[in-house]
Amino acid sequence: MCNENITYLPVGEISRPLVARLIAERWYSSVIVIRGKKYDMTAAEGFFAIRGDEILGLITYELRGDTCEVLSLDSFWEGHGIGTGLLRCIIDLALARGCKRIVLITTNDNIRAIRFYQRLGFDMTQLFHDALSVSRTLKPEIPLLGEHGIPLRHEIEFTLPLSAQLPETTSSEGMPDETGFWVLLDQLVSESEVVIDRPKGTAHPKYPHFVYPLDYGYLKNTSAMDGNGIDVWRGSRPQPMVDAVVCTVDRMKRDAEIKILLGCTAAEQQIICQTHNETAFMKGILILR
Repeated sequence: MCNENITYLPVGEISRPLVARLIAERWYSSVIVIRGKKYDMTAAEGFFAIRGDEILGLITYELRGDTCEVLSLDSFWEGHGIGTGLLRCIIDLALARGCKRIVLITTNDNIRAIRFYQRLGFDMTQLFHDALSVSRTLKPEIPLLGEHGIPLRHEIEFTLPLSAQLPETTSSEGMPDETGFWVLLDQLVSESEVVIDRPKGTAHPKYPHFVYPLDYGYLKNTSAMDGNGIDVWRGSRPQPMVDAVVCTVDRMKRDAEIKILLGCTAAEQQIICQTHNETAFMKGILILR
């Protein structure tokens, strides 16, 4: 999903150390306590919002049967739809996994969150009275006073039935929000091994006059139109995040394919697009995230 150059990505092995540090800074340690249960946030699954190299928000979750529980939600740039965008990522994932509801816990002092969740359609379903007294026995770092000087005592559970999920947003041109496409593509990449079998500077095995301008390979154990793995271009950015895709039509091979761009700069994206438009029989279009 792209909004003001904001991208939403799943937490992976490369980004996990940075995410763990943010959790520790925000929640006083890498462990959080919900309803008297400890969660190790260094291993939690989630999504984060990023613009350039700056993380703007983070959401973590746990799947249990037909329920997806949000463990934490933090927006570091409020008022720009970060929290809503992260919740949409969770909704897409929960629907794909067959969940029937999303639940989350907030505390009695978090007035802004209580208002935010209800405006998005969440219903207040349970009150865990004085739950923070139990939580402090497991995590003494939890303060006695919360936001606005309110005594930090109770946990409040909110539930969103997925039959009443967040309304779909549209772009200024009236097109559907593309969040789901990029989220599923992120998941496909994060769950697959990237194999670079044609490194930058090497020649094509059948057409030696063509030299690869960047690392080129495929996602192992996936299937493209040609029966092989889905093709990927790997750029020079340190983190191999999905930046864009190139859709190609090859009249000679009589097929159409998608190429995933991972960690590519703007200049590298243009090089890749030009590469797929150098001949009369192949043409491609670049779709930026």
